[in-house]
Amino acid sequence: MSKRLLVDISAHGFGHAVQTCVVLNRLARLHPDVELVITSAVPHSFLAARLQHPFDYHPRSSDFGMHMVSALHVDRRSSFQAYRRLHRRWHQKVDEYAEHLGAISPTLILSNIAYLPLAAAQRLNLPAVALSCLNWADIFRHYFHDHPEAQHIFRQIRDAYRSADQFLLATPYMPLSWMMPLTIVGPIAEPGSSRRADIDDLLNLPKNVRLVTVGLGGIDTSPPVRYLATDPGIIWLVPRQWGLRQSNVIDLEALPYSFRDLTASSDLVVTKPGYGSFVELACLGKPVLYLERPDWPESKYLIEWFGRHTRCNAITAPALSRPGIAQQIEHLLALPPAPRPSPWGNDQAAHYLSRRLTLPT
Repeated sequence: MSKRLLVDISAHGFGHAVQTCVVLNRLARLHPDVELVITSAVPHSFLAARLQHPFDYHPRSSDFGMHMVSALHVDRRSSFQAYRRLHRRWHQKVDEYAEHLGAISPTLILSNIAYLPLAAAQRLNLPAVALSCLNWADIFRHYFHDHPEAQHIFRQIRDAYRSADQFLLATPYMPLSWMMPLTIVGPIAEPGSSRRADIDDLLNLPKNVRLVTVGLGGIDTSPPVRYLATDPGIIWLVPRQWGLRQSNVIDLEALPYSFRDLTASSDLVVTKPGYGSFVELACLGKPVLYLERPDWPESKYLIEWFGRHTRCNAITAPALSRPGIAQQIEHLLALPPAPRPSPWGNDQAAHYLSRRLTLPT
């Protein structure tokens, strides 16, 4: 008899979707007949490009994480107002999501990492699992711990997470001291494949040119610079929406390869601290310059782990426009490679879900 898994994926960027799709692809190999129902505001096209198994799609947002001014900066005021609105109608929202679950009748619920589905699953006495490297309770508390209404909201978020049967915490992770039961799993990633020879032929690149991919994740943002350094030894691959029109800049979308394959094909990547990009790049042993996110509480844990597994340095956005960037890139490339991690969390998480799906109902 086939099992139905309802998967709720946060649309706070694309990192949660990337992480979840890797695990679902492994799970589908263990359970080829599993029925996947995905609830998310992540676009269907993005999920379809990552998932290797059929799925039903419900375009519904169960969380917002934090409202962002850009990929690097949180909009604190707007975020708190959104949490306040949600939690003033908390019980009604749980009822509404429980109705959504009742219509689907899943065998198991997996959330990365909205807490509303977990509270609704508890209301219906359905098994539920959380999977992520962070949680919104501690993110919320980091930004709003001194607000008079914050403690009540934090408790509701925390209690919703605690209602889950298990929290699978993916390495590298923010510490999670108050959650039980909790299982730490290894890194979760599915790095791309290098297409460098094809790209060199397509763009007619000389062998001594450095190919540098720039990407700041799935949150729309304006370019961090008005132009990039015009060193003849660097070709920059950047998002088309940035609108940078330079002879040494190529739109990512102009090349017939996925972003994962483009980063795997590059000499170096410029990005921000984020789980999906950091873990994929570490598994590839790819040198990285990263723009810091000083107010994001997960960053220090990501950077500490990342620094042990690849060649990397922090960089300011203005430095990308200066001629000295070429020397920084060459210095990083000249460093000895660090030990690469293995994404052994992929199978760990998938095998856990497989066991849960086969438990008697």
